[in-house]
Amino acid sequence: MWSDLLCLEASSLARRVREEHGSGSAGALAARLGVPIIEDCWQVAGGRILNLAECSLRPPEIRLNRQAIADLAVRLAARCECLPHGVPTEEDLIELAVAHELYHLLSGCASGLAVELAAHTFAREVTALPFSPEAFASLLSPHDRREEIQ
Repeated sequence: MWSDLLCLEASSLARRVREEHGSGSAGALAARLGVPIIEDCWQVAGGRILNLAECSLRPPEIRLNRQAIADLAVRLAARCECLPHGVPTEEDLIELAVAHELYHLLSGCASGLAVELAAHTFAREVTALPFSPEAFASLLSPHDRREEIQ
């Protein structure tokens, strides 16, 4: 399956990047690779998925959506207090978002379900955090869909 192959390649890329550039934060890795990180805030139209970050190839840069990151941290704290590794902090979410966008920059793959899964794999391997970015996807809606159902 295409997504399985991409995830294996993403895992291999994460190991190579760590071997070549050493340990440290995803932000430090971005700096070593010459990729600036810009902190910003933006909103999306109602009902759309919030993006924690985005990247551009030319010039290579990563933009962090600090408001979306802060909002997700609050949602996680309210719903995930029983996680075995604790609740991800804003700093954890920033690490995952930067590493996720680095995958897009390093691989040259922009989007699509398989590419997003590969970017999640890369982010988890690079950061070594016990949290998977894909587990947070349901909380990236601008409002909690469970509230609509009740």
